[in-house]
Amino acid sequence: MARCACARLCTAIRPNRRPIAHQSEAFSDHPGDTAMKLVRFALKNSLLMNLLMLMFLVLGVMQTMSIRREAFPHVDFDIVLVQTWYPGASPREVEQYVTDVLEEEIETVDGIDEFNSVSIEGFSLITIKLNPDRREADKDKTVTDIQRAVDRARGLPDDLPDPPLVQTIESENFPALDIAINGDVPYGKLYEQADILKDRLEQLPDVSKVEWRAKREREYWVEIDPDRLERWNLGLLQVIGALAERNINLPGGAIRTPSGEVLVRTIGETKTPADLLNVVLRVNDAGQTVRLRDVGTVHATFEEPSRINRANGHPAIVLSVVIDSERGDIIRMVDQAKALVDDYLEHNGDGEVRAAYVNDMSFFVRNRLGVLVNNGIAGIILVALCLVLFLSRGIALVTVAGLPVAFLGTIVLMGWAGLTINLLTMFALIIVLGMIVDDAIIVGENIWHHYENGADPEAAAEKGAAEVLAPVASTILTTIAAFSPMLFVSGIFGKFLFAMPVVVMLTLTMSWIEAMFILPSHALDVLKFMHWREKRKGIEIKEGQKREGRHRILEPILNLYERVLSAVLRWRYLFTAAMVALLMFSFWFARNHMRVILFPGSAVEVFFVRATLPQGTPIEQTEQAFRPIEQLVATLPPEELKDVLTNIGIQQNDPNNDPFTKRGSHLGQVLAFLTPENQRTRTADEIIESLRPRMEEIAREQGYVSWSFDRMRPGPPVGKPVAIRVQGDDLDQLNRIAHDVLDHLNQIPGVMDAEVDFTPGKDEVRVFVDDRRARQALLSVDTVSKHILASFEGQIASYVRAEGERIPIRVRLNKDARENLDRLADLQLLNQRGVLVPLREVARFERAPGLLQITRRNGIRVVSVTANIDERMTSSAEVNQTLLPYLKKVEADNPGVFLVAGGEYEDTQESLDSLAQSFVIAIGSIFLILATQFSSLTQPFVVMTAIPFGLIGVIWAFWLMGMPLSFMGMIGTIGLSGVVVNDAIVLVSFLNDLRREGVGAFEAAVAAGRRRFRAVWLTTLTTVAGVLPLVYGIGGLDKFLQPAAAALGYGLLFGTVLTLLFIPALYLIRIDIGRVLRWIFRIGDKGDFGTAP
Repeated sequence: MARCACARLCTAIRPNRRPIAHQSEAFSDHPGDTAMKLVRFALKNSLLMNLLMLMFLVLGVMQTMSIRREAFPHVDFDIVLVQTWYPGASPREVEQYVTDVLEEEIETVDGIDEFNSVSIEGFSLITIKLNPDRREADKDKTVTDIQRAVDRARGLPDDLPDPPLVQTIESENFPALDIAINGDVPYGKLYEQADILKDRLEQLPDVSKVEWRAKREREYWVEIDPDRLERWNLGLLQVIGALAERNINLPGGAIRTPSGEVLVRTIGETKTPADLLNVVLRVNDAGQTVRLRDVGTVHATFEEPSRINRANGHPAIVLSVVIDSERGDIIRMVDQAKALVDDYLEHNGDGEVRAAYVNDMSFFVRNRLGVLVNNGIAGIILVALCLVLFLSRGIALVTVAGLPVAFLGTIVLMGWAGLTINLLTMFALIIVLGMIVDDAIIVGENIWHHYENGADPEAAAEKGAAEVLAPVASTILTTIAAFSPMLFVSGIFGKFLFAMPVVVMLTLTMSWIEAMFILPSHALDVLKFMHWREKRKGIEIKEGQKREGRHRILEPILNLYERVLSAVLRWRYLFTAAMVALLMFSFWFARNHMRVILFPGSAVEVFFVRATLPQGTPIEQTEQAFRPIEQLVATLPPEELKDVLTNIGIQQNDPNNDPFTKRGSHLGQVLAFLTPENQRTRTADEIIESLRPRMEEIAREQGYVSWSFDRMRPGPPVGKPVAIRVQGDDLDQLNRIAHDVLDHLNQIPGVMDAEVDFTPGKDEVRVFVDDRRARQALLSVDTVSKHILASFEGQIASYVRAEGERIPIRVRLNKDARENLDRLADLQLLNQRGVLVPLREVARFERAPGLLQITRRNGIRVVSVTANIDERMTSSAEVNQTLLPYLKKVEADNPGVFLVAGGEYEDTQESLDSLAQSFVIAIGSIFLILATQFSSLTQPFVVMTAIPFGLIGVIWAFWLMGMPLSFMGMIGTIGLSGVVVNDAIVLVSFLNDLRREGVGAFEAAVAAGRRRFRAVWLTTLTTVAGVLPLVYGIGGLDKFLQPAAAALGYGLLFGTVLTLLFIPALYLIRIDIGRVLRWIFRIGDKGDFGTAP
């Protein structure tokens, strides 16, 4: 009995080995009625199709000339900043009296994802991240609620110079170009030239505004000699009051006279330093007058610098030019701005003032445009060569002609949809460049197949297009389904990605319209001409008779493929097992031997050299200490270095939105702007390593407390490779734990430039006023504090209006007194009776160390440990995963303290989760489309096996090219999931047609593979020809896009081999399983698994 059952089972799965009669023509003779009607309409209305093509070409050219070009699409970053200035206050005071008060109100607002704050000397910054998943209307309400919360905050200091400023961060406010006006001239001359250029630049039609980075405003400094002030028995606040009362210009109403009304105005304005020196401070009964000149001096100057900029070794003022987000074109704007500045300096300067152009975003737009155009040209040439080899010249011509029609049609649709040419939409166009001709190839090849097998031109065009209309529509839909989940990626990166799938959808839709309706009409014209030539030569081709000489190149290849495929099908279980083993090994290899780096450090064109001097170092001394770094970077050859920009007083990556910005007179950074990587022989990492030994010597010579190299990575901003947040309440405890983490981190190979962001600030002299003694001396605490603030920080007494400017008059002690700490106790305070009282008689003094800054996250204090990594040795994920057990142990030993691995590691996990969800949605969508197409639940699984097996090519291509698995590589892989199934769809569709004609499963698999071999390889080669030039820089190198192009190109190349061998084998295995199930369950021959031969 068992033996009989085994025999029956073997018979059920044994393939039909009937001799293979080439049945490549034996597909259905009756394509769908709807498809046939649509194709017939296009063929009968060739004039309409030609006019449609002409319309797309003309409108496309017009749209190409007028469409806006910009760096990035307009995006709201879902970030709100609350900035508050509190001059003279220490970080602790800023935290206690400003940040804490504002955060208490802000945390009551709904729709906030998280908020971070930084409290530094004289300044509070709260960065609020909105919930990205809320509707735009709800986000607008949240921003309004934040403004109201800030407005109702109670307990803010009364002496804030301005109320807190609330502003949103949007991409349209990011500069497209920074112009560094520089030269070894006084600051006043740079100011004058920059002011004129700012006004002229703002007149350009493409410019929205020009922002002045770290501007030092004009000021009148009234510097008082405390000894002379004491001699005349005057107090500093009395001087301030006299200036405020004297500098007046007020209306006095009107006097009605018999002749009419006369306006009255009281004028007591001061205009010049001489006017200020003549201001009367006091006049006694004897007529003795004390003027300002008797107690001090007046200087027309600029406010003291909190930041200093230098460009290429010279003092500089940086103007940031922002493009008009409605009508501005970035390339035109940058060209006009550079021409304007160069022309002005040439005709109005003396050669001492120069301009350096840095952060030029148009460079990236130009580069990607060049890549797009050059790859398009290279793709057209390669596509044409492939088609001419395997098809006729005429069919190749009309197929290739579809590419510009589809491309220009897409530009028209982009314009109508309000999209612009930017780095994201160009990325989409480059990726889809090789795909837009695929459907045209399938249609053209099928038309040509019918013609070369004896069909007349009309029948070949009609039948060839109608047969593949539905399968080609499915291939378009599956590719769209693969990219569509990117429409729903959350967060800021999702907003930037949104335009990419939209462009892909528009392009593929346009290419399908061209391939299904315009191309058959043109193909018919070509075939009619060829048919006419055949008749002239006396050649008569009967229906079903092959045209000789058209496939001599292809025939030997087909014969070889047929033998290989037959062998694979006979040994299909062994072949399948081998492929599964290869897949599992590839996944194991990728997991254990390949690194995941979200945005690799390749293509770095800007790097920082950052250094920190001892606390309290004056900014002028810090500037001098950075000169050796400038000189070191300037030693790089011109073919590697474009410009050098130095920022003293600040350390930050992004001047628009960097929550990790550090400020202080002892800080600084040098930015090295490199030439494009394809124009130099060394990478940025190699350049940095060549500078590191000399940098170590400079650090010792100049006495830097710390220093590091940092890279500005391409792509959206992400945190540092290692960024451990230590959160709690006790700053001393957090600092101790952070340094323990730092020591542990430095022991991990590949970690470099590790540091803790908690550093001591300037020493503080705390003045404790004795209230009882102060009242005895007829003084108040408020009067004492105002006098101290005015003495050292200075107080604005009034303003002078001159040449359209409002120039503040700042009153303070002179430089000798301000820089002498002993003077603090000797300050003379004028009481209510006009008697001078020394400060020491009403106050005591205590000196203590201060803090540089206090950072908080969601209201909890944070100390961060950050580090860079050597990507040749390790990755962010490896280092953080090594640290996690140690961090958990530290948390357990320190209750109330939380340690979180943030930075790039956190960003990577979020991005991987988002991409995983997108991938699942894409797979599900593709399955639904295929199930509908084939009316089957099992055939989609056969087709979709091409997706995981296509990843084999991605993994090994990345390993051989030395590329890590990156975010852009994953984007390319998601796109691959839609493209790699396209050939399998058409192959299985033809295989099903043969099965419906009664052909045996084995013979149908071989015949369908032979029939689709040419089209499959043509579509693959054209897609690969469209993306691989980007991988190897043929026509322009863009390393940011390189991983996506490599994933798509090599994944498709490997997936094509699987499509032609593995898909037919799986198809037969599916039928084998169906036979077994029917034998087991005694069901009929009909079912989802197919019909037995």
